[in-house]
Amino acid sequence: MLLETTSYLQYTDKEIQNNQKYTYVVICSSKNGEQLSEPSESKTVTFYLAPQIEKISGTNSGVSFSWNSVDGIESYRVMRKTTGGNWEVIGHAEDIAYTDETAQVNTQYTYTVCCETKDQSALLSGYSESGKTLKFLSVPVISKTGYSTDGVTVEWEPVEGAESYRVFHKENDGKWEALDTVTETKYTDKAVENNVKYTYTVRCISSEGLYQSGFDSKGKTVYYLDAPVLKEVIQDEDDVLITWEAVEGAEAYRIYRKPKDGKWEAIDSTTETRYWDEDLDIDTYLYTVRCVTADNKTLRSGYYPGLEIELE
Repeated sequence: MLLETTSYLQYTDKEIQNNQKYTYVVICSSKNGEQLSEPSESKTVTFYLAPQIEKISGTNSGVSFSWNSVDGIESYRVMRKTTGGNWEVIGHAEDIAYTDETAQVNTQYTYTVCCETKDQSALLSGYSESGKTLKFLSVPVISKTGYSTDGVTVEWEPVEGAESYRVFHKENDGKWEALDTVTETKYTDKAVENNVKYTYTVRCISSEGLYQSGFDSKGKTVYYLDAPVLKEVIQDEDDVLITWEAVEGAEAYRIYRKPKDGKWEAIDSTTETRYWDEDLDIDTYLYTVRCVTADNKTLRSGYYPGLEIELE
C-alpha cells in the first residue's frame, strides 16, 4: 500500500495501531510518479503507543506516578528532568507504577515513560515530550493543636514552596477524611462531635490539585469534648457558686476567674458540676469552665465567654 510520496529522506506513519507489525520499503520515483528503482530492502517494526502518565503525587517515599498499560509490553523505561535540564533514565518498571525515591524536596521534576524490550536493551516506543510535572515538597509538621468553642484548632509549620495545604482528620481509628484546602498554616475543624478522638495530618497540594508532599501517617491526636455550658453564678455573701452542664466523657473541669480589670487565671479543678469560690473581695468577676483530664494537666475542650457577677 502506497503511503506517501515525499521529497524528504524521512516519513512518519501516523495511521498505525498499537502492538501491530508493519513492514516498510522505499522506491525512487520521478516527479510524474514514474518508478525509477526497485524497492529497497524491507524493514519490519512492531509499533507500540507511548505510555501516558495518568497520576502523580508526592509521597513519604518520594514522587510516585502511574501510567496506562501498553498491550504487549513487559518493561518500561522511566525518565525525568529538572527545569531546563535534559531527560535522564532513572529506572525501569515491569509494573505500570514507579516511585522516584531520589527526588529532592523543593525541586520541580518532569517525568515521562517509554516502552522497552524485556531485557531493557532497546526502546520500543516514543515518549511524551511534555510528561507530567510536579514540585516535590516537605511533609508539613503539625506544631500545635488546641480547642475553641466550636471545634479543634490545628497549626503547622510553613513549607517552603507550598501554594496551599489540605487538612485531614480521622475519627478514632477510622479512615482519613479530607476536610478543607487552605493557604494559611492554621485551621479550625468545626465538624467535630463530643467525646470523640480525632487525629489530624496535613499535606501540601498544588493549585492543580496535585499532592506535592507525603503526610505524617501518625498525625496529632486530640480528644474533643464540648465546652461546658455555664448555668449560673450566684453570690452568697463573700462567696460565689458557679454551676454548669455536665459534659459526656469529661473526667474533670477546670474553673477560671477574671477580675474586672484583670486576666484569666485557673483557680481550681473539680469532678463535680458546681464550684464554690470563697472569700472574695468586692469586685466584678467573670467565670468560665473547661474540661480537663483527671490529673488536671491536659485540656480537653474550649470554653465559652463566661458569666459575670458583681459582688456587693
